[in-house]
Amino acid sequence: MTASLRLSAWVRAARLSLMALAFAAPVGLAVHLLVGRAVPQLVIAANTTYVAYVVQVPDLSAIAVRNAILSGTGAECADLFTATGHMSARITPSPGTRVEYLWHRNFVQVKYDLAASGSGLAIEAEGGRACKVNGTGLSVVIPADTFDLLRPLPLLGRVEIGNELPVPTVPRADDLTRPLDLPDGSAFVAELAPAQLLQGGSVTVFGKSNLWPTRNQIYPVPDSVYPLPRGGRLVSGEGGRATGTVGMGPGGLDVDATITADQLLLYRPGEQVPERFGVGVLARAFGDPGAAPYLVFMGMWFIALQLILGFLSLGGPRDDDLG
Repeated sequence: MTASLRLSAWVRAARLSLMALAFAAPVGLAVHLLVGRAVPQLVIAANTTYVAYVVQVPDLSAIAVRNAILSGTGAECADLFTATGHMSARITPSPGTRVEYLWHRNFVQVKYDLAASGSGLAIEAEGGRACKVNGTGLSVVIPADTFDLLRPLPLLGRVEIGNELPVPTVPRADDLTRPLDLPDGSAFVAELAPAQLLQGGSVTVFGKSNLWPTRNQIYPVPDSVYPLPRGGRLVSGEGGRATGTVGMGPGGLDVDATITADQLLLYRPGEQVPERFGVGVLARAFGDPGAAPYLVFMGMWFIALQLILGFLSLGGPRDDDLG
């Protein structure tokens, strides 16, 4: 008789456990699938002397420069220059153009690689004057004393932040200066940066809620700020597109950009295998405001289950009662 009663109590407890799991498992699976399907967003805040991207939307990749120095143009743009060889104009690249921003000690250089686009650049100046630049490339030198007149530079496309350190060469007395001759006979002495590299920063992970009633809301993921190593390199993968701006910071370019977590790769100094930024579903679930009601319900259900099982164990037969 004693064994039969004990078996009956265990059977009841097992049934309740299976019922609880049968009810809670779909809820947990639904939270896992809905939270896991939403790809996290990465916010990049970096200081670097080198940024490059490939143009996808020409109008959003245009820049407006004042008193800039252009090289690589021919006679087609002669009417746009001032007597000193400077230019104030809007420059619009074509899709597929590779744009590079390089910070130097007394200027920022914007380089356009036109080989991939095949459509050139459109340059427009005051009074309706315009020209089309074809060929292989164009370089724009923006002196440091005009930085306060410059809007943040656009960053919209496949991005590369930082550059690998080259093997150092023997220093020369003039290897960090380069005179640029101007049409009026004067020269702009360009003071070059020692290297083009990522100087530091961070990548912060934000989740994107996929649950009602907070669908499409952005939320911070706890403990998901990754420091960027000096001398590393950030690269967006095939089809990846970063959106952001590049400003003039002290000692480098300040990059603020956003990209999805599955599209960004980090190359550490000296490493050839890239790393990805990832955050577990559980960490995102606890940070997701939409998942909170589901998680609270599951927690309360399991607490109630423990109370029920405890009550049944207290109410079951004991050895001294069964003689």
